[in-house]
Amino acid sequence: MQATANKNTKERKINRDLLHENLELYSIMLPVLAMIFIFCYIPMYGIVIAFQKYVPGRPFLSFDGATKWVGLKYFTDFIHGKYFGRLMGNTIKLSLYNLVFGFPIPIIFALLLNEIHSVRWRKFFQTASYLPYFISMVVVAGLVVSFLETNGLVNNIIKLSRLDEGESGGQWETVELYALAENVLAQLRQAAETKQVTLHL
Repeated sequence: MQATANKNTKERKINRDLLHENLELYSIMLPVLAMIFIFCYIPMYGIVIAFQKYVPGRPFLSFDGATKWVGLKYFTDFIHGKYFGRLMGNTIKLSLYNLVFGFPIPIIFALLLNEIHSVRWRKFFQTASYLPYFISMVVVAGLVVSFLETNGLVNNIIKLSRLDEGESGGQWETVELYALAENVLAQLRQAAETKQVTLHL
């Protein structure tokens, strides 16, 4: 009995010493744990609206009879709905595609990068592959829309590279070439300014 009590006292002392030694690490973890609890666990309380006829603006739980519980009605409606098979099939397909293409391709790409002997080209491909992760999708979508619109960069480049034989007999006038080149440069300048402003915001 005495030996067991001494052993328990020694273990408590060791745990207390470890707590004091790692107090700074625990204090660093505390904001992260608080954020996870606030934004991941507390919102799970809203799951109850899946089992009730919820009206926006009303509390999730009320004891005056205003909350109407419907049980699994919405789940059964979804399962027996005509789009359930398509939705489940698309979900399974997307998950499989993500597993097939999202898992091995980065590993293969890393192995291919490792086989590049030129350090300059290796750094270039590494930077080019990581660069999209540092640019907001809003910026990328805005650039794509700006480039692909009717009077955008892509269409202007197509106009520059294609001769309209019906109107000019296979020749572009100097004024038209200059106007199109100026328009392309303006599109590039506008896209660069939009990207710069959006990134600063």
